[in-house]
Amino acid sequence: MNILRYNLKRFKPQNNPSIILPSGEYTAMLQYSTQKILKNKKDMLKLIWKIKDIDLTGQYFYSYFNMSDTGALNVFYKMITNMGFDPEKVKYIKELYGSECRLIVKLFDHPVHGKSNIVQRYFPVSAQIEVENESPQRSVSL
Repeated sequence: MNILRYNLKRFKPQNNPSIILPSGEYTAMLQYSTQKILKNKKDMLKLIWKIKDIDLTGQYFYSYFNMSDTGALNVFYKMITNMGFDPEKVKYIKELYGSECRLIVKLFDHPVHGKSNIVQRYFPVSAQIEVENESPQRSVSL
């Protein structure tokens, strides 16, 4: 049986729509990533997270990293560390797939895109977290 006609690739995580989350903390598993070169010639890394919290189980959330920005790279380094890996030993992003992280997410009104999210922090799953009311970090781009 030829199953190509069923277009199964539409079920890959990167094809699932991202949700807008209320501000708060969420446990998420890194499912997939994509990379693209933006019009300004900068590398953008898109991480696709599967939310594991009971009321959002199976929903996908995207976070983005401008890989040309040192602030974003610093956050990316900390995220990898908080997922339990040594960032200096990780060669490919796919090595992180299936690993979990606690995301501190902020909901805000973006002047162009409307209701949007930004990840303020990435913590280990086991961390005790006190969420502060701060402005979004601009090192993690939308």
